[in-house]
Amino acid sequence: MTREALKLALEALEKSLPRLAPYGEQDWLDSKEAITAIKEALAQPEQEVDWEKLYRLEVKKKEALAAKYERDIKPLTKIVPMAQPDQEPVAWISNSEAKMIYWNSKHPGFGDDWIPLYTTSPPCQTCEAMARTVMMDQTGRDA
Repeated sequence: MTREALKLALEALEKSLPRLAPYGEQDWLDSKEAITAIKEALAQPEQEVDWEKLYRLEVKKKEALAAKYERDIKPLTKIVPMAQPDQEPVAWISNSEAKMIYWNSKHPGFGDDWIPLYTTSPPCQTCEAMARTVMMDQTGRDA
C-alpha cells in the first residue's frame, strides 16, 4: 500500500472508532489494532526498490535455469534405443493388424514381425534421469 492510502485508511478508522463502541467491544478492539498497525507502518522509513538489482537477479536465475536445462534435460531428449533385458520373453506379439499373441518364450517360427513381451519392462534410462533431476530440484538430494 502507498503511504497516501495508509494515511487515508488511518483517518477513516480514527473517525469511525467512536461510532464502533455501541456495536461491540470486539469491533472497537479490531479497529484499534488496525490503527496501531497502520501507525507502525507509517513510522517505518520508505524503502527504495533497486530495480536494476532485481533485474540482474532475474537474468541470473534465467541463465542458471538455461544452463541446468542444457546440462540435465537436453541430453535426455535424444532418442536412445532401449537395452535388451537379461530375461527371456514370456510371449510374443505380432506387429501386424491382427495383433496375435504367441504364449511361448521361444520366437515363433513363422513371420518376422514379432515383438517380445517381458514380465518386467526394462528400465527407461531417460525417465530415471528425469525423475532424479526433479527429485534433486524439489528436495535437494538424490534418490
